[in-house]
Amino acid sequence: MMARHEDVERFYELLEELEQRVGGARKLKNCTGYMDWPERGVYFFLEPGETRESTDQLRVTRVGTHAVSAGSSTSLWDRLKRHYGTGNGSSHHPHGGAHRGSVYRKRVGEAIIEKHELQDDYPSWNDRWSTIDRERFKVRDEEYILERRVSTYIRDQPFLWSTSTTNRVLVVTEQSSSRIRLRCSATSTSNRLTHEGTAGSVSTVRVGKSANQASGM
Repeated sequence: MMARHEDVERFYELLEELEQRVGGARKLKNCTGYMDWPERGVYFFLEPGETRESTDQLRVTRVGTHAVSAGSSTSLWDRLKRHYGTGNGSSHHPHGGAHRGSVYRKRVGEAIIEKHELQDDYPSWNDRWSTIDRERFKVRDEEYILERRVSTYIRDQPFLWSTSTTNRVLVVTEQSSSRIRLRCSATSTSNRLTHEGTAGSVSTVRVGKSANQASGM
């Protein structure tokens, strides 16, 4: 447990250093694809108003990677845009999104459903299109209000990002289908993070206190 605690502490120290290097956390609501995004990277979503014990540092609620494998032709923004959702140019569902194309959107929606007991309103939220025996446009219309709530929530979350090159604080040194390994380039120590998930005891995705919070962060 002590080693795990030290890893978590080091992880947050690196995030603080990373925040200084990139000039502070951003919010998706203030971002566009015209900004200088790296082709490959790791990103960390923080929970507004929720800090670690005995510190004012925001908790991490989501860790994600993009294009850390060789040969990818898309940029980090392409992944973040999926979490962002649709803009006001969408003719039918402006400022909504497609949670079946973004695991993070799906998880935030699940937390909202749980917190407000909306299971009956969104019976198909966790279902894949292949298992839904209804017209897709009807399902999209049914889920639109929740998609908008998810967009509002995610777009207001601060987040940090790091490229997967060796001149940054966090370096991707290993990837498999389920896990990535991040190496602290300053010390050559390692912290293991779950791909598109949580790190050690990083908080689970939740809205307010609707989901269980892991300890030690």
